[in-house]
Amino acid sequence: FFFFFFFQAEDGIRDAQESRGLGDVYKRQVWEQYASAPEIYLENLPGRWNAKLSAFEKLLAAKIFRPEMVLLSSIEFVKQEMGEYFITSSADAIEDVYQDSVKTSPIIFILSQGADPTIKLLKFADDHNYRERMSMLSLGQGQGPTAKKMIQIAQGRGDWVLLQNCHLAKSWMKELEQLVEGFKETKGLHEDFRLFLTSMPAEYFPSVSYTHLR
Repeated sequence: FFFFFFFQAEDGIRDAQESRGLGDVYKRQVWEQYASAPEIYLENLPGRWNAKLSAFEKLLAAKIFRPEMVLLSSIEFVKQEMGEYFITSSADAIEDVYQDSVKTSPIIFILSQGADPTIKLLKFADDHNYRERMSMLSLGQGQGPTAKKMIQIAQGRGDWVLLQNCHLAKSWMKELEQLVEGFKETKGLHEDFRLFLTSMPAEYFPSVSYTHLR
């Protein structure tokens, strides 16, 4: 019955109201309030479903109603079931990822609400004597050409580039993807060059080869 209900929900909240045995508590307004919550992964399910479903089943519910929030919902699930340690990016984690990284693949930080790895990354750059050789830019409307120039300059010098909030530059993401795909063909690409990107989860974020760190 659980899977029947949520497959119905996937077709629209209105189907939940019509499902057999759900009762008045599943009226359209109740489910719309749940589905439209800005942080659905922190919300209780309406009625008896909150107590009836396991944490993993609640994760599935959040995915069905808000598929764009599945990453943040999964992070919250891991936090609740396994602890804060498993969702925290430490300086050691950045070091491990950096050691496994290559010049042709950006290192991407997937952001969650209230989490910003910039301070830890700056400290990491200081530890490697790279703070003065790391260029930073917060992306937004019209920042694409500036970001492209920063990348092109850093490629030959072996510098680092940090582009923040890529999710705010949707119109430039395709060009960024093309730039990254062209790294392998770029002559004179310095071995020490690294591109760091931060972004909230977004379906239009480049699907290029990358090293990922949450």
